[in-house]
Amino acid sequence: MFGEENNHYLYDLNHNYLSIKEDGLGITYQKYKTNSNFQCISEVPLDNAVATDNYAKKFTLMSFKENSSISCLSNIIKKFINFIPQIFSNQATIKSKDETAELVFQNLDINVGQDNAKYHLPIINQNTIGYASERDFYLINLRNNTIKYFAWIAKGFEETIHKVSIADAKKMHFIFYIKRFLGSHRNFNYYIRLIDCSGKKAVVLKEIQTYVDGNKDTFIEYEVIKNKIALFEGTIKRTDPRRKISILDSGFNESSYPPFENFFLNYKEKLFIDFYTEHPALPFSIIGGEESDKILILDESLKFFPFIKLYDNLAYHYFSPSGRWLISQTSQYPHRSKFFIFPISERYPFYLGSPIFSGLRSNGLIDPNNAAWTTNPESFVFADLPAPSLDFFASGDELFRIVLKNGEKLHDTIVNLDLKKNEKFFNKQRNFLLQYDLSN
Repeated sequence: MFGEENNHYLYDLNHNYLSIKEDGLGITYQKYKTNSNFQCISEVPLDNAVATDNYAKKFTLMSFKENSSISCLSNIIKKFINFIPQIFSNQATIKSKDETAELVFQNLDINVGQDNAKYHLPIINQNTIGYASERDFYLINLRNNTIKYFAWIAKGFEETIHKVSIADAKKMHFIFYIKRFLGSHRNFNYYIRLIDCSGKKAVVLKEIQTYVDGNKDTFIEYEVIKNKIALFEGTIKRTDPRRKISILDSGFNESSYPPFENFFLNYKEKLFIDFYTEHPALPFSIIGGEESDKILILDESLKFFPFIKLYDNLAYHYFSPSGRWLISQTSQYPHRSKFFIFPISERYPFYLGSPIFSGLRSNGLIDPNNAAWTTNPESFVFADLPAPSLDFFASGDELFRIVLKNGEKLHDTIVNLDLKKNEKFFNKQRNFLLQYDLSN
């Protein structure tokens, strides 16, 4: 079954490995009708909460409560507003559809620029989160009640921000991926800028510029991998000798990361990389290609296993901050998309346990900037697309939440059950791994 030429996916998502209902797993989900379209939901360094700047056109904390009172967070937001009673006039509560939980909105009177946020960063530090709009960038410190607004990161109306990443959180250095149109919708410049946002003004430290000829399908892209920056250049043609990879450090200086460079050299003619998602601690990553998503495993000697296909229809992947869970979304047009939960453990041959269907279906693919994790309890929050649209950049007015209560205890229970119930299946995976010799 596993590893055969014509059937070599890691999992068959139509097979019932584990069931929330039948196996009594402590996983629940909630739906909220919000009457407000969301386009950017971010993680925050607060328990059981996420944030957005799209609800009521203000920066808003969204916190969840189950059968208990909720703090008004006045110690965090009191300096943002004129007086404490205004908290309650700016607060709205919505019950989940099954009325088992409530979602509490708390609007903070913060001016975050004219454009709504489109891209959010992971939590920068225990105090700070960051957003980018099409041209601007802002940092919000939820502990000392300050906001830093940086206008015109993208210079002029010809430029727009298409991606933002953390280069060095301590130094407040960030990477901005910017497109500049050159009078034609097919010809433009790409800029990858390293910008220092530690002061009052944004300072461009270094810049990489590439002219992109739309008629020749040239491109430049980057991914942050193990605190390194992998820069991809070339064309979408696999056999084009101009396809290359460069490794930079967080200061945009030449560097190296042998396992990934070796991986790229071996597979650049076989795989066009759409995205790269790495686990926060364990030595494995998920790579999106045009055929299917694959697992890349790096061992302690910095050698790599050839990638293994995860499943043909998985589209987006979200590791939890704790590293205990992976949530993946299927892409099955024209059918509704499904969400699967994978437990993660070193006890599994490929680190990933059996897929568990969450019970949730969405109208289309969820923009990764429209989804976030919470802590205490761990939960995954996202906004659905408005039915029947399958527009990737559309926004939805329904908020969903997959809840994994008692995270560590629940995780250990599921892993033990999974390894016992599917013992023969995981033994096949182990035998498959033994086929690879990493000594060469």
